[in-house]
Amino acid sequence: SDTAPSTEQLFAVKVRPLLVEKCGGCHGDAAKELKGELDMRSLAGLKKGGESGSPSVVPGRPDESLLLTAVRWQDGVEMPPKENDRLSAEQIEWVRMWIADGAPWPTEARQ
Repeated sequence: SDTAPSTEQLFAVKVRPLLVEKCGGCHGDAAKELKGELDMRSLAGLKKGGESGSPSVVPGRPDESLLLTAVRWQDGVEMPPKENDRLSAEQIEWVRMWIADGAPWPTEARQ
């Protein structure tokens, strides 16, 4: 039987590229231009959160993670802000599963 990919693999192959592509332009490319004071280049930045004062990621607790609220376009938080950049249901599920499994962020992403 096929074993499910590990959460580290899910992060390396699906979640990290998604964060870079969909979020990096405003929350990761240039530290001095971070929108909303949110740095998504590291797990530490995500756990700290931005100007909202709430953590973007609470490992193991997706429903307390503002990142998930934002990509679901809930509670007035809509990220990415353009309709045609929105994450698909499948992509949102990758993010949810990654957070639910403790949000591992391997320093060297193994493929």
